[in-house]
Parts: sequence; structure tokens; C-alpha cells
Amino acid sequence: LRGSKKLRLLHNRILVCMSIVDVLYSSALSFSTSPIPRGSRCTFGNIGNAQTCAAQGFFVTLGGSVPLYNAALSIHYMARICYKANEETFAKKFEVFMHATALIIPFGAGILGLVFNLFQSRLVFCWIADECRFSEEGCGEGWDGVRARVNAFLLYLFVGIYVMITFA
Repeated sequence: LRGSKKLRLLHNRILVCMSIVDVLYSSALSFSTSPIPRGSRCTFGNIGNAQTCAAQGFFVTLGGSVPLYNAALSIHYMARICYKANEETFAKKFEVFMHATALIIPFGAGILGLVFNLFQSRLVFCWIADECRFSEEGCGEGWDGVRARVNAFLLYLFVGIYVMITFA
């Protein structure tokens, strides 16, 4: 890859990065329910623990880079075709910003998910969820109830941001 003439073009570099992230994301999803902790109800084939669930949640969150790279690719093509932008000039001005946006936002969200223990079972894979949703006891109105509402808010905020970026 390093000496490849094809990687001199910005769209190819964006596609390579998008493909790498997509392989990580798809690999995380391919494990399906396996990383979900044992004893979680309403789930079949769960043989994992909290750490495997967190790892899957992190890589699923990192998969949010794919639509951001897709948006970067669309911006690149629009600039090249509609505005006749020079390839090298466009790459010098915007490539770092495109990669930073596509990687820092999902990577940061993944790190926050790990730090605040947001990744729980969502029945078919681990991602942002409240730990009380599928537990026997439920959450109640104490701290767990507040945490469940915060997790739900973060989930909708995270998904909403990606939907707005993808369709903008």
C-alpha cells in the first residue's frame, strides 16, 4: 500500500480507511450475541462477559466512521466534479479534517462508552443500552433509573447525529 500509485489519490485513501473501519465494524457484528454476558435474559447464545460486551460495543460505535467517511467521499466528489477543485489542493486543505472528523467522533464516543460503562446487551449485539432493560429486577426510580434515562438519551443523540450527517 505504501508505494502504491493508487494511494496518491484522495478518494482511494478515503476508501482504504473506510474499508478498514468497516472490516472492524463487521467483525464486531459477526459475533452477534456471543459477547453478551451469560445470564442475560431474552438472548440466545450469549457466552461472554461484561468485557466482551464492552469490546463489541466499542467496535460497533467505531463503525460510525463509515457513514462519516462516506460523507467525506461525497464532499470530495462534489468538489472535484461540480466545483472543479484541484485534487492536490483539496487534499492539502481538507484531508486531515476529513480523517479527523471520521475517526475522532466515533473513537471518542467509544472511549466514553467504555469509561461510563454504557455498552450493554441490546438483544442481538452489545451497544449503548441501559443495563436494567432486560434484567430481572428492573431499575426503579433511584440512581439506576436516572442512568437508564441518560443512556437512552445518549443513544438517541448518537444515532441522531449520524442520521443528520448522513442525510445532510
